[in-house]
Amino acid sequence: MNKFRYNETTTSNFYEIYKSYIQPKIQNLDLLLKANLPPFDVEDVISVLDISKEEFLSIQTELNINENEIDKKAFFKILNNSTSYIGSLVTRQFQLGTGGIYTAESIAHIYDLEINLVQKAFNTLGYRKATDKNLHIVFKHIIIPKYTFLYH
Repeated sequence: MNKFRYNETTTSNFYEIYKSYIQPKIQNLDLLLKANLPPFDVEDVISVLDISKEEFLSIQTELNINENEIDKKAFFKILNNSTSYIGSLVTRQFQLGTGGIYTAESIAHIYDLEINLVQKAFNTLGYRKATDKNLHIVFKHIIIPKYTFLYH
């Protein structure tokens, strides 16, 4: 969560962060891929991944991607090679392939959270596993320092 800073004296729950930052980013990513035909606009890719133009150009050069040919395959190459929190989250989710069932460890890994905070939420709820349907309940029980998004 390198684009966040926090104040250790105030707390929040992860659901607030998820609803205000992560979910809208995932929805925008999904919208870009489903509502637009390739090639995708460079500015849209930069915006959805929340990366700088310089980072995009660096990845583009490194992977030899023509900016007029950003199809879904190229998009996911960019996503996988970016420093984007959302990109990293999506990559970790695909790597684990949870199938909609989550352990405390998988949630901590996917969302880059401290395992002890996630495990504490599971213990409070009496859960051994969570599903897509009750993941929001787990998120509400993950107590974290109050984060502020750092815009740049």
